[in-house]
Amino acid sequence: TIDWVAKNGRHEGGYIFPGIDMMQVSLLQRTANIDINTVDMCLHTMKPGLNTQNCVAGGLSLLLKALICEINKLAQSSNYKITLTGGDGARLIPYLTKGAQQIDELVLDGLSLGIK
Repeated sequence: TIDWVAKNGRHEGGYIFPGIDMMQVSLLQRTANIDINTVDMCLHTMKPGLNTQNCVAGGLSLLLKALICEINKLAQSSNYKITLTGGDGARLIPYLTKGAQQIDELVLDGLSLGIK
């Protein structure tokens, strides 16, 4: 999840994406002749794959890089701070604009405030 939070702390919307592992598993389960244990996705490498496993890993990496690039552009053209939640935040935050933050349990923390 990527949320847009105004400087005053107000939540202004966001995006929910499938996680990296979910995208990978979903693609691999529906693609013939790929051993799921052999796929190693890396955001650092953008070389085209020479076999199916590397093509899957490269495709997912390219998709994530495009997402990150677009989120960075949106953040730079606005007054919003990027806040990531969910399991892949730690894997993505190094690639986001300076000032992006990760809050693992943001939704649960918000719910707990409403219960008190």
